[in-house]
Amino acid sequence: MPEEKILTKNQIRAEKAYRCVTKKIRRDDTKDHKDEEKNYLQLARSFPALVHTCGLVQAIAFVTAKEGPTGKDYLEHLSEVMPLEPKTPDLAAQSRTAELPEYQRLTRDAMDSAGWLKRYAETLLKEN
Repeated sequence: MPEEKILTKNQIRAEKAYRCVTKKIRRDDTKDHKDEEKNYLQLARSFPALVHTCGLVQAIAFVTAKEGPTGKDYLEHLSEVMPLEPKTPDLAAQSRTAELPEYQRLTRDAMDSAGWLKRYAETLLKEN
């Protein structure tokens, strides 16, 4: 009988983040795909600081309003990496309606998850 691996929260986040970022990698080198990867990389780099400066709800609202399809992809990936409640799988809705302790937990989870997305984006996506 094979041993069952017990993974930490960070190991689970890291695996999910890796899968999300690898979805963004394109094998063809067209300008559109390079720009999409570059935009995703820039967003992945800036999102943790945005959450730290403005708060989770405001950061999500900003990305939704300003970042277009790349922002939508990034927020979907962030939601996949974060452990969200099954009854409200939408990160934006859950963070807007959360009481203070829950909001603080969501913010902490978002920062941890965004950190993994940032690490893998910096490693796997092309900047040029």
